[in-house]
Amino acid sequence: MKLKITTAIALAMLITSCANLVPLSTALIEKNKWTKDDMKKIQYYTSSDITLQKVSNSGGSNIEGGVIKVESNKSVSEVSIKQNTKGVAVGFPNDNVAVSFEKDDNHFLTFGANPDRNGYFVLLGTDWKDRIGKVTYNGEKYFSSPESRDVILLINMKKIKKLQIDQRTAGGREIK
Repeated sequence: MKLKITTAIALAMLITSCANLVPLSTALIEKNKWTKDDMKKIQYYTSSDITLQKVSNSGGSNIEGGVIKVESNKSVSEVSIKQNTKGVAVGFPNDNVAVSFEKDDNHFLTFGANPDRNGYFVLLGTDWKDRIGKVTYNGEKYFSSPESRDVILLINMKKIKKLQIDQRTAGGREIK
């Protein structure tokens, strides 16, 4: 019984904690008149998983006993950023937002407003082909997975409604 209650509470907390995540858009920035300093104070999240891969080839050849031996080594470096990973803005190149989801300001991805997607800030890359693009991460070129193309930058937008009531009671008036 305790396990069911604990699970229900954990699930309710998860649902309510994610309920305020909304896509960052140019309209939202303009509506709230956020400056770059304001943008640095916002907590960012990914709408879905991002996977980056870099393939390195190394090797060479040598001649042993009249036979040419070719050595080929291939290594794959992969970076995975899971859905709802927290990030911080570390820069604003060309009115885009550079967001770091890692240990330092050099490990960042760039997101920019896409007019075809309601002005939402999406993962930026170059040379997109078959939904795979090139992105720069920690100063090196990586390829993004096809699913990464759909990633939208989210922010936690808690709506606070303020209602101020100015109430008074009329004292009445007499004829003089």
